[in-house]
Amino acid sequence: MQVLAEVKDKQARHVLATLPFELRVRDPDEDAVRAVRRFARLTGDLGALSEPDIKVRAPRAARRRYPRVLPKRRVRDFGFKV
Repeated sequence: MQVLAEVKDKQARHVLATLPFELRVRDPDEDAVRAVRRFARLTGDLGALSEPDIKVRAPRAARRRYPRVLPKRRVRDFGFKV
């Protein structure tokens, strides 16, 4: 939910509210969040990343770590411009 709170633009909020499907919001796995923080610390980027930034990156880190456990999701492009 913290990630959706970062959407400040009125038009972007409208687009999210009128999507033709329901968004399912999940909290990322703590191991994945720690992995993102650890990598950001190593690269010197940790100070520039907010908590929502880290949580957005965490699911991708989990997929890389456990590729067979977490299936890749198909992304549908509806042509929205945000």
